[in-house]
Amino acid sequence: MKCLLFSQPHFSFLLYIFLVLIHLPDLSLSDNNEWYTSCGAVFNCGNITGVDYPFWGSGRPEKCGYPGLKLGCDKDDIPIIEIMKIAYRVLDINRETKILKIARKDFMEGICVKEFVNTSIDFSLFDYAPGYGNLTFLYGCPPLYLPLPGKFTCSINGTTYKDGYVEVGVQVLGPCQVSVVVPFSSTFLLEMRDPLSLNRVFEEGFEVRWKVDSTACSECKNSNGRCGYDLASNQFTCLTRTASTADERSSPQSPLAVATPAGNSVKVNVPLTVGLSIGGAAIFGIGLGWFIFSWRQKKKRPAAQSAQTETKDLLTPSSKSLTTPRTNFSQSIPSYPSLSSHSDLEKGSTYFG
Repeated sequence: MKCLLFSQPHFSFLLYIFLVLIHLPDLSLSDNNEWYTSCGAVFNCGNITGVDYPFWGSGRPEKCGYPGLKLGCDKDDIPIIEIMKIAYRVLDINRETKILKIARKDFMEGICVKEFVNTSIDFSLFDYAPGYGNLTFLYGCPPLYLPLPGKFTCSINGTTYKDGYVEVGVQVLGPCQVSVVVPFSSTFLLEMRDPLSLNRVFEEGFEVRWKVDSTACSECKNSNGRCGYDLASNQFTCLTRTASTADERSSPQSPLAVATPAGNSVKVNVPLTVGLSIGGAAIFGIGLGWFIFSWRQKKKRPAAQSAQTETKDLLTPSSKSLTTPRTNFSQSIPSYPSLSSHSDLEKGSTYFG
């Protein structure tokens, strides 16, 4: 009987599964190496250099930094970060204190901004650093009998906003047409009344502190790892080299340290993970192959039974034709009485006499 498991369709399928399983370890290790290598790049733009985790962007893939902390570099080689859809110039990054010094890009170009948008930071990522307050810019206010110092006029998108003022703190709009709130350093409190000095206030920007925990990343770096972020599991990941490349053969194992959101580091053995993946894929492939084999066997079984039934139907009439003559023959033979007794012999003689 021909084995259907090694027929041409099944053999091709099993060969394909075998080749896939062979290449699974290489693909997994290759992805880990690529991730590790890409996170070795640092952000460099203008006076901001050597920046790594938790920031990403401009050569650093998203999986190498924390979500929301993307850095960019504009055409003038100025580092930029976008927070709540507002672009800021990055003036300084202090990784020891986790302080990010930024300034609104639009206000650095002048107080007559094109869009009136209040400054708002993402408090899930940042907190304002101490020593900072708010300024409220009021545009298009009615004339005052006693004008305040620092009055200005802006022409924006064809509209002239006369009698503009700057007030400390968050002020209500009142009779003015538009207001915008911008953070500032309290060290420039005396200068904010002079419109000419406002440019200096904006150039100094303000400071925020990012909330991303750096403990796990520091431990990762101490173990010669590189910090990254697993977007699938939404948690910090410590990447180490795998043992598949030529310069990494001295390392028998390549653990992948994963820090939970609470900062606790959990070691995950990459070969074990790869082995489990291969085993699961092998079981799946064998199961799928057996399912196809069983399905084809079940499909052929009714056909075989039908053929067997037809064979029996053909054999039944011929057997009857042989049996019928034999039965008729046995019935055509007359039943003669036994001649064993003497009287019977005499009767027989008389009959033939």
